[in-house]
Amino acid sequence: MEASLEGHAGEVAAYVATVADTVIGCALLRSLPEPDVLDVMSHYDIETLVGMSSKTSHKHASLRLFIINPIFARRSKLFLSEMLRLSGKVAIYLHVESADDPPPPVLTEFVPVKPRTSVRSCQAYRKSNKDMEHQYALFAVTTRLLGTPYTTWNTRVVVVGASDTSMGMVEDLLLRTDLRLSNLCLVTPGGLAACASPPPYANLSLAFDSSRINQLAMSHRIDVVDGEVMSLDRDNKTVTTTSGLNMTFDVLVMCPGLQDQTLNMDDNGWNDLAGTFSLTQAGTFGRMQQYLQDEPFPTVCVYGGTLEAFSSVQWLLRNGVDGTSITLAIPPEPPAASKVPAPSCFNNPAVDEKIGEVLKNKGVTVIRDFALVDVVSDPSTGHVAAVSLSGGLDGYNAPCNMLITACAGEVNMPLFHTVNDAALVYDGRMVVDSNFSTVDPSIYASGTWAKFGR
Repeated sequence: MEASLEGHAGEVAAYVATVADTVIGCALLRSLPEPDVLDVMSHYDIETLVGMSSKTSHKHASLRLFIINPIFARRSKLFLSEMLRLSGKVAIYLHVESADDPPPPVLTEFVPVKPRTSVRSCQAYRKSNKDMEHQYALFAVTTRLLGTPYTTWNTRVVVVGASDTSMGMVEDLLLRTDLRLSNLCLVTPGGLAACASPPPYANLSLAFDSSRINQLAMSHRIDVVDGEVMSLDRDNKTVTTTSGLNMTFDVLVMCPGLQDQTLNMDDNGWNDLAGTFSLTQAGTFGRMQQYLQDEPFPTVCVYGGTLEAFSSVQWLLRNGVDGTSITLAIPPEPPAASKVPAPSCFNNPAVDEKIGEVLKNKGVTVIRDFALVDVVSDPSTGHVAAVSLSGGLDGYNAPCNMLITACAGEVNMPLFHTVNDAALVYDGRMVVDSNFSTVDPSIYASGTWAKFGR
């Protein structure tokens, strides 16, 4: 192999590997100029993997192409080591930019670089999904890293849910330099697309947006199953998803978080009615947009007292829905028998009063301390036709052809039935010990839906 990168920054050099005068591989390296290295340093924590100094700031390169005969793929580490020696570089970087294109097989020899978390304003956060430049995953290799042994962990790990807890655990496992996971699977409704594209106004996760998911290359490094867990067999260590897929596990980690369960309570079937939407369900925002296109003059009832409920009203008004066609029903806070008014999600009476005045001026009907008891459907169309609310003296009936629920999060009802049928200890939340283990040593739980035993 012969090549040199001892020229100007940005120079591209080719490396060719031969065996018995037969070409078995080739690679292209592009020398990174110092400004590019500093820019990468500002967005990725490369100092923990690569020794940085003023003498080595120009000795970095980016791998642009790497092809090797599959017979000699196990010698990719030697190929990279010789490229580092001949080029005089201290580090080679590999960018994985697209989730659609498969990564090169040599990726297994590289170590992931942790992306930095920068402070951004609300406006910058809204624009980050489209305009952020550093949405690629960065991997690095040095001579020291090539000689550092690592363990390939073939244990079958299934993670249920895409809450901040589960995504943080997956991130921690993926960034381990001494561990390679070969059987890590994430089960979540809507897949990673739902995590990366939440409603723009919903107060969901701000830690794992599309840019963060791309920076971790999750779509390339873990298996993602679109669905929910419907049954759990502890004896055979299998879970069954809503799509009918049976998955075998050695370790099961359940971190689904809490979601609005208004449409799923008591198996009422409200979730199956056309025109009903729960903000915490995957793909809800896209279906809401399509529904407004099909029903340009809807009569809407928004049920909930959370910030998302008020934001839903604002979103409807901005999309041309007349305020007189919107009813905001705020449910009572427990205990329901208390005579104290339900506290506002703004936690400030002055703000609550001001918001009420704005909604009144817009023509929005706001009713407080009313609980949803029934959703009436139109038998001819299968659409929601009205909602019945209990409260006051005679209750309240609100005609509507669109119902949006945005109440405080609770445990997912299908998943509750699953763990209950599997005889796992559940006492309002999944009960775990100090190691986050349930009564089954192969099943763990954490996050908002778990609690420590008494």
